[in-house]
Amino acid sequence: MGLRSWFIEMLSKGNDTSDPEELVDFRIVPLPSGPLLVHAMQESGIEAFWHECWGPTSTQNQICNARVMVRRCDLAEALARHGTD
Repeated sequence: MGLRSWFIEMLSKGNDTSDPEELVDFRIVPLPSGPLLVHAMQESGIEAFWHECWGPTSTQNQICNARVMVRRCDLAEALARHGTD
């Protein structure tokens, strides 16, 4: 289990009041990889979305990353199928 997976699991324990349909962050990837990852996730039956975002090392406010999001109820399956780089 990776650090991110462990941290997400730790934060989600005992949180029964959360909305299962709420969008949560799955991963931030380079911009060209965002649509490809979302397509692969949708092919495996996981509803995923992406939008452009700024990276921590971007210069001159260039959008260089894609934030991939999934529904909270699909997060565990998404991590199991697509959680590793």
